[in-house]
Amino acid sequence: MHGFAGQILWVDLTRGTIRAETITRAMAKMYVGGRGLGAKLLWDLARNDVDPLGPENPLIIMTGTLGGTFAPNSGRMSIVCKSPATGLYLKTSVGAHMAPELKYAGYDGLVFTGQSEEPVYLWIDDDHVELRGAAHMWGKDTRTTDRLIKEEIGDDQIKILQIGPAGENGVKFASVMSSIYRAAGRGGAGAVMGSKNLKAIAVRGTGDVTIANPDVFQKVALAARRALREDEYCWTRSFKFGTAQGLLGANEAGTLPHRNFQDGYTPNGYKLSGEYVSDKYARPEGCSACVLHCGRFSVVKEGLHQGTYTAGPEYETLASLGSKCDITDVPAVIKGNELCNILGMDTISAGSMVSFAMECFEKGILTEEDTDGLDLSWGNGAAMLKLLEMMAYREGLGDLLAEGAKIASERLGQGAEKFAVQAKGLEQSMV
Repeated sequence: MHGFAGQILWVDLTRGTIRAETITRAMAKMYVGGRGLGAKLLWDLARNDVDPLGPENPLIIMTGTLGGTFAPNSGRMSIVCKSPATGLYLKTSVGAHMAPELKYAGYDGLVFTGQSEEPVYLWIDDDHVELRGAAHMWGKDTRTTDRLIKEEIGDDQIKILQIGPAGENGVKFASVMSSIYRAAGRGGAGAVMGSKNLKAIAVRGTGDVTIANPDVFQKVALAARRALREDEYCWTRSFKFGTAQGLLGANEAGTLPHRNFQDGYTPNGYKLSGEYVSDKYARPEGCSACVLHCGRFSVVKEGLHQGTYTAGPEYETLASLGSKCDITDVPAVIKGNELCNILGMDTISAGSMVSFAMECFEKGILTEEDTDGLDLSWGNGAAMLKLLEMMAYREGLGDLLAEGAKIASERLGQGAEKFAVQAKGLEQSMV
């Protein structure tokens, strides 16, 4: 199997069996790319009445057609399943370095079916593949799990895809995390992974990807990379300020979500801008084969949240944990980003649930009796951070909010549905 592209690894977690299956040329041509193949497989495997958190819901992880090559920005992968948030088709994607590593091990994708009786992780070492016990990692955050697996394998260069406590606890917006800080966040794929008692996937690949016509491919790929590097907007805006490069303009135009979409302007919102964050806290960071390096890595070096470090925050995170909650304390937002990453939660939905709770608190639907004394007034960064932890561990009010805006608002009643900004169970993004 080693070094041979065009294979999917099938893992039956109920039986503990693993097999490789070759992708036919006809199937590869008909369903181009990881997203297409993932959708086809989900259609074949999951009935309409499948419980998203039941063993019949497959978890499908697919690399892109160009993954493992130096084609620009080709290092992403798609995760496909039935969404716990919507009960519908879900495709969520993630970057970092797992996709090429999986290709170098000889696989285009993974399909997990069934449910393990005990927590496990999958170890892929080229053509050696096995399930290993993960009970000692269950309940651990993503940083700790990353360290434990690398120590166990004896290799700190392996690539890891994993869930945090939020995925284990079935939070409807739990993420699947890659390299600790990159998230396949939307729709609750992390909860699906947790329902299967699958803690992580660790990969070491030492093969390569064969190109049919390497001379032509090299010419085209280099031209594409050069065009991106020479594009003034990409280089002067995306590289310098990341995805948050448009936040300042959005605030000035009145389109930056503020106080759970009550309006579009945040006083002192400039502190959340890519320019401000990059100047004081962040440096550029890119995924595999990336030219733009639009990601950030942030460190807080002083103050209340000194010692906080994490990838991001991206535009969506700065808006969801920041302006949407009327919080412009950037270190608090970076801390919230860190918590979401190590606990394994989508920052968009997590921030949306905090701002939803804050509006319900403002309107009197939630009181301090409901929040165990937590003051959910707008702008309270400490309360935002506490609520994130409560959601990940399903503690107190966090247990309700972990169900997502649609279910939480229906259970609260009292008109709370008016403040639940969602569609079919998925919280609205910030743009």
